[in-house]
Amino acid sequence: MAGDLDQQTLERELAGIAGPVRYVEETGSTNSDALDWAAEGAPEGAIVVAENQAAGRGRWGRSWESVPGTSLLFSLVLRPGPEAIGLLTTLAGVGCAAGIRALTGLEPGLKWPNDVILRDRKVAGILVETRVAGSEVTGAVVGIGLNVSSRPEDFSAEVSETATSLAVELEAAGRGGPLGRPALLAGILRQIDQRYREWAPQRLLGEATEKSIILGRSVRVRGPQGDVMEGVARRLTRTGALELEAGGTLAVVESGEVERLDAP
Repeated sequence: MAGDLDQQTLERELAGIAGPVRYVEETGSTNSDALDWAAEGAPEGAIVVAENQAAGRGRWGRSWESVPGTSLLFSLVLRPGPEAIGLLTTLAGVGCAAGIRALTGLEPGLKWPNDVILRDRKVAGILVETRVAGSEVTGAVVGIGLNVSSRPEDFSAEVSETATSLAVELEAAGRGGPLGRPALLAGILRQIDQRYREWAPQRLLGEATEKSIILGRSVRVRGPQGDVMEGVARRLTRTGALELEAGGTLAVVESGEVERLDAP
């Protein structure tokens, strides 16, 4: 697996799917690189791919752990209209899950707002970031980190309790090893690109609902300020928020960390 990513291979695999490609052995964050590139005028579809991130990040300032040669780490430049910004995370999750399914036969689920799940463990995370000038979004990047061949021992004790990889899940299913990372990246980008070009929000939300592992379940949601709500996750709104039923009333949650209360 290590060594299957390089500039020439990526340009060949992504021809006709993505825009210009920048491959780097190591960077601080592919999202930061992509945002800078977008500010310099990178076209929609431009993509940054890294073998390793020294300062990969997740939501709320958390770090993203990865081991060189075992992950797909990439950020895609998009220039959506204002009506689409709130659904970019949903788009990336659905596209990533569909790409994994098409290429491996595994059946990923989605945990709102930004996790791709296999057997109740996280196989991929999504981070959408934007830059704004005045009231206008000047660029958006969709960052995805996918564990391809990593093992539990590759991660910190805290992460190893909740993470998995395609290799681990394929072995558990009695199948062969995962595809090479360039083919996986091309497959995922193809699924994202198709949905982005069609841009059918209701259909996208329907796919996200079908793949959700929390809708209809009792959950606990921790907000960014430490506030906690418990209730039943009812649906995704047209902006990608979560509607939670708690105490007989409905609340719309824009951001949070979700824990299933009936999880195994």
